Formats: sequence, structure tokens, C-alpha cells
Amino acid sequence: MDGKNEAFLLVEFDSMKGPLIRMVRPKKATLIKKINEKKLLIWIIRATEFSVQRLGELTVYAKALALDDPNFSRKKRQFGVAFLTQRTLELTVAQKLLELLIQKCKKEANNQGYFLMLQKFLETLEFAQVQLDANALVTEPEEKEFDSNKLQIFNKITFEFKELAKEIIVNATNTTDQQNKQNNAPLQFETRKIKAQVELQGERPQDLSLALNLFLRILERLPKEELQTRIIAAVEYLDRLLFEKVDIEYFLSFLHYFISMEEFTISEFKKEELIAQLKNLQETHGEWIKCLVTAEFTGKSLEHFFKITGFRREGLELLIDLLFIKIIAVH
Repeated sequence: MDGKNEAFLLVEFDSMKGPLIRMVRPKKATLIKKINEKKLLIWIIRATEFSVQRLGELTVYAKALALDDPNFSRKKRQFGVAFLTQRTLELTVAQKLLELLIQKCKKEANNQGYFLMLQKFLETLEFAQVQLDANALVTEPEEKEFDSNKLQIFNKITFEFKELAKEIIVNATNTTDQQNKQNNAPLQFETRKIKAQVELQGERPQDLSLALNLFLRILERLPKEELQTRIIAAVEYLDRLLFEKVDIEYFLSFLHYFISMEEFTISEFKKEELIAQLKNLQETHGEWIKCLVTAEFTGKSLEHFFKITGFRREGLELLIDLLFIKIIAVH
């Protein structure tokens, strides 16, 4: 990449000066001279969803992100990443490139001191430049159908993510053919961004409409680059709430911790208290939770917790219990 035809751009929102260019890769890229800088930077910093803009021969793909700074705790630092090109790319290819780049930026730069944060951005943009030069813009077919052996209410849920033109299906593997034949009339639930088609194993739960309407609104916050990673755990968690007939409005809100884990920080983790209660917790959750004994969580992103427990329903349920008994605190 010589900077004449393609470039990566990092924009930061400065509370005093507004949006500013922090980095350009390649460093001597001349492509940005062809754009209306102020107008473009404002658009990039506001691109909470993957966005595309055509400027003459130039196409700009952008996505914004917010990161935690341990020395800047009152609010998040706002950034935007853009890919500028005169090449014609398939929209899905460009989106995959930018979302992988955003995912890597979040993983490497979040919850770092400001200058280290910028260093991580620099490394990530340089990595993306090398990948692009190596013609690594090849997208593999994404799996869209997943099975679960833990569902007791749902037989099948089909999610249509409208803005992504993507469909994801979660199937129960523990149902009988007779159940499937008796309950084959799908139910429809929809928000502005997501449409869900639901097939049940048995009778319709009393709180199903309330649960699905809240559930889909929570899923709208799901990072688009990690739909497959988290969607099964979210469905299994909702299924268990409906099966146990708990207070949906209260308990479903805890799904925010799992869906938006990058936005939360663990403010306190009482390891000594965990060790003291470990025997009782193992009886309710299983031997696997011993993995927390050697972990250090305080001051880290909630994503770190789920990397230890796994991105699964059991990790979320353990977090909820730890919150209730005040072993862990999250903000």
C-alpha cells in the first residue's frame, strides 16, 4: 500500500477541538488530501455502525469505537477507524476487514493508558496495512446455524439482523420428532434492527412476548463481529429464565453484562472471599469455577472475566451469583 490509492485513518474526539486525525497509515498517505476533512471526521466519529460514504472516486468505510482509559474514568475515549480506497471492493469484504480491525483495536487498546493505547492502535493499523498488501481480503463463508442441547423452551430461533443482512439460527438438539410436529407454528417478534422467528417445544410461556421484546432490544447491543460467539449463550440464558418462570424484567437485564462486556470494568474482586465460599459455589456451579482462584480481575474489562469462564451461559450465571454475594463489583 503506497498511500496514493488506499489508507487507514484513526480519528479521536477531543473535547476541546472536536474530531482530530491521530494516525494515518501509510504515514505519508496523500489520499486524505482529496477529502473534505472536517465533514468526514465528524461522520467517522459518529459511525457507531459500519458505514460507507462515496466521495468522488474515493470510497470511505468507517466504524467508531469507545475505549476505557484507567486514567480517564469519567467517560470513555471516542475513536473512529476508517479505510479510504479508490478500489472497488465487495461490501461484505470491506465490512469484514474493518470489523476485524475494530475487534483487534478493542482487544489490544482497551483499558490502557492513553499513550500505550495509541501505540496499540499504531501496531494494529500497521498490521492491517500488511494484511491488505498481502491480499488477505478473502472472506470465508460464515456458519449461520448452531445447535444447543440445553434448550427446554425453544425448539428453534431464527434471527435476522437487518442492517447486516445476516441470519443466525439456534436449534435445540434434545427434542423429539413428535414435539417438532406438534409445535411447528412459528411466532414472530421484531425490533428496528432484528427480526426473530421462534418455534417452541411445548406450550407458550406466559411471559414470552415480554421476554422476546426485551431480549431483542438487548441483542441490538451485541458486537456485530462476535454474533456467533455469544448468541447461543444468550438464547440458552433466556430459555432457562422462561423455564424457571423467574422475574423476566429483573433477571434478563443481567444479559447486558454478557452482551456489552467490553463496556464494563470490574471495580473490585474479593479473591479471599471467593476462596472462603468456593466449596459452596462449586456445589452449585461445578468444579470448573476453581479457574477463578488464580485470576486477577480488579481494574480489568469484564471481557477478561468471560475469557476465563468461557463465553457461555454458565459464565454469566456465575457472574450474577458473584454480584449478589458481593464478591465482584462491576461498573
